[in-house]
Amino acid sequence: MQQVNTTLKYPTRYEVEQTLTDFCTRVFVDKFAQSRGIFITKAIQDELSEHLSGFFFEHFDIEEIRDAAYKRNSSKTLSGFVVTSQEEGFDPVQALDALRGSNELDKGVILGAIVEEENADGSKQFKGAMEYVDKKPGRIEFLQEEVRRFDYTIKAIDENSYQVLVECQKSNDSKVFENLVKKKTGKDVRSETLDADILNAKSTISFFDELANKGLPAEWRFVEVKHLIFRKGKSENEELEEVDAEELSGITQAILDGNNLRENKFVRQSEESGYRFTAMTYEYENRNHPLIIQIRAEFKSRPKVFEVGIHDFKQREGLQEKTTKAELSDREEIELKTFIWQRSKEIYKAIVTSNAGKYE
Repeated sequence: MQQVNTTLKYPTRYEVEQTLTDFCTRVFVDKFAQSRGIFITKAIQDELSEHLSGFFFEHFDIEEIRDAAYKRNSSKTLSGFVVTSQEEGFDPVQALDALRGSNELDKGVILGAIVEEENADGSKQFKGAMEYVDKKPGRIEFLQEEVRRFDYTIKAIDENSYQVLVECQKSNDSKVFENLVKKKTGKDVRSETLDADILNAKSTISFFDELANKGLPAEWRFVEVKHLIFRKGKSENEELEEVDAEELSGITQAILDGNNLRENKFVRQSEESGYRFTAMTYEYENRNHPLIIQIRAEFKSRPKVFEVGIHDFKQREGLQEKTTKAELSDREEIELKTFIWQRSKEIYKAIVTSNAGKYE
């Protein structure tokens, strides 16, 4: 997979100065300067940015500034979709592999090598990576083209359907790949996603209620709802609202008691007022090891994708069980996120099927 885009030209001094001043935080600018042995006392951000713009930086220094301006972070979420085609011999893996190095891809799109992997259950899947240029008109030239990279896996469901999972830092990456797969891998390729618009207010509550108890493998015990966001209606223009700590405590207790979450007074009132649950962060503890994990599941509205991620991972130490930061290996992280997404898909499908049956 190509890691350096050599077509990008070095920014002008003005572009570096404006990027550091207008798009980067003061904390970043200070750390960036100090890590390169540049210390200017009592300088405001504009002055420090102007001074830094006079230096000639290496490519990776420039990319660090660009990343900060785009506010990229190291955490990755997982989203996915299922593609289906009745075309004989439909195989998106072979089709994508054939596209590598061809002239059928848009300018700036690079597909990495696709490799076969074996899952823990013995099933096969294929893993690849993609790079593309996300154009942002209206910004200074230095920031108009953002190079995006993400990983994906493809697994056959049956001879006509394939599950595609995308691990990325930006929700739009999944939509970009979904569109490419639909357009470039066969005839009349259709995609199915976890679409919140298909669920009514009651169903969104049921979805997150079930996910609390089924979202992770059996060795993890649900502990608490840490965060909940809801919106009135389906419109993207409606503001998202957060639930306060007192109400979260009641929601947590309802789940722990095994009660239907919709019987909780606050939840019932929210449903009656037309509010839909859109995102929830859960905390779990491991039954066998002193580990704590927080996972987040969210129906995004722009772009419309459902994604899951690991929000926090800690361990307890000593008699006082002080919590400290812990690390998951890349394989452990993707396996957990894949499990959460698979369970989410199962819950979502069961709710949609049940709702459809009621109107037959």
